[in-house]
Amino acid sequence: MTTDHDPRFDDARFEELRVEMASMQEAVRALAVDNAELRARLDRPASVPTVGGLFGRSPAVGSSPASPSMPSMPSTPSTPSMPAMPAPVVSTARGSSTDSDAVGRPADRRAFLRGGALAASVLAAGAAASVAGASPAAAANGDSLVLGDSENNEATLPTGINVDLSGMTGTDPRIGFVVADGPPNRSQIAPAAIFGHAEGTTLRVGVQGMTDGEEAAGVYGVGLEHQSVGVWGNGNEAGVFAQGMKTAITAESSEGIGLDVSGTTAVARLRTRVITPDFATEFHFAGELISAEVGPFGAALFFCVEGGTPGTWRQLASPLLGGSLVLLPVTTRVYDSRAGNPPATGLKTKLTGANSPRTITLSNEDLGVDPPFTPTAILVNLTVVNTSAGGFVALHQGGTTWPGNSNINWTAANTVIANAATVALDAQNRFAITCANGASTDIIVDLIGVYF
Repeated sequence: MTTDHDPRFDDARFEELRVEMASMQEAVRALAVDNAELRARLDRPASVPTVGGLFGRSPAVGSSPASPSMPSMPSTPSTPSMPAMPAPVVSTARGSSTDSDAVGRPADRRAFLRGGALAASVLAAGAAASVAGASPAAAANGDSLVLGDSENNEATLPTGINVDLSGMTGTDPRIGFVVADGPPNRSQIAPAAIFGHAEGTTLRVGVQGMTDGEEAAGVYGVGLEHQSVGVWGNGNEAGVFAQGMKTAITAESSEGIGLDVSGTTAVARLRTRVITPDFATEFHFAGELISAEVGPFGAALFFCVEGGTPGTWRQLASPLLGGSLVLLPVTTRVYDSRAGNPPATGLKTKLTGANSPRTITLSNEDLGVDPPFTPTAILVNLTVVNTSAGGFVALHQGGTTWPGNSNINWTAANTVIANAATVALDAQNRFAITCANGASTDIIVDLIGVYF
């Protein structure tokens, strides 16, 4: 029995379908290869590059920099085998019981197409399963760390990295684990188990630690050996920045120094705070130090000597205090009005009411100081000789009028009297001497100490 020729399967259409099916099968093969490679890369243990490789430099001394070597790629997996196609049945005669043409094409074209479609479906399903198997969504203990995934890298056990750098040579720093967004300045890197670097554009902090628990620490560092360091920070603005609700930094030492600081501009700077009425309701511990704001640019330093609310405080320094007295090792004569007597500074004539006040300027050499340290006052021994019948002299700050005080009084001619006195200096290190009207005397001033 013969059947009519189906026009849907003429020669041209059959050839088109065969080409389309071959193209589809090749695409699915390529997809399977790509996914097999992805699975191999995810399952491969991560290699540890050298420190020189991490920073784009060779660790060998004197050798030219070399680009870090790329990890070797896995060998290309074999192409999955295609399902067996239906065996062709060739016939050279028309009128047979099968649907064939006269040129010997497969006897059952529908079976051919069905077999090709089945093969494509099987490969597509296999590729989809491969992609699903490579997903890190179910990451857990024993899984690889997936870069770029911030949600699914989970574990219920601690994760450790053991790195042995004992065999390293060269100038590159010895670092166990590096996270960096650019090449850092190698001269500022210390050997470290963990190193974090931020260029300061998108990322601004190299390493940050934070905790919300009580009696917990965001970053905890311990140095157990001599000259070992628990936390080391280096930055253009701040090497280590600490912020806390109660205490930002707690430093303890079981055998030595709790906190060791240094600086080229200053060893430390205390941020000023404004003393408000709330200060009276705050509890403070003995030993606290506060820098309180005084005016737009000034600060006063206070020390808590007894804890409480608000505690008992002592003022150590302020723009209104003279500061600490520094006694000179040897008393120095800084002025003598008598002609021919050193030092050769100032007027060499008797002081009178008419030529008062007389201003005396002290040099840094006189004071024994160098800028930027600023003396506020001096302790002197003031002597009058060759006096008139009676009168007085007074010391006061340079550039000011006589405030009405006196430091030495005499009632007879040619009296010699000495007295210790403290006098404030102005910004030019000057003080002034005023004599009573109608009186005259020679003046001698010996410097004993300086207030800073």
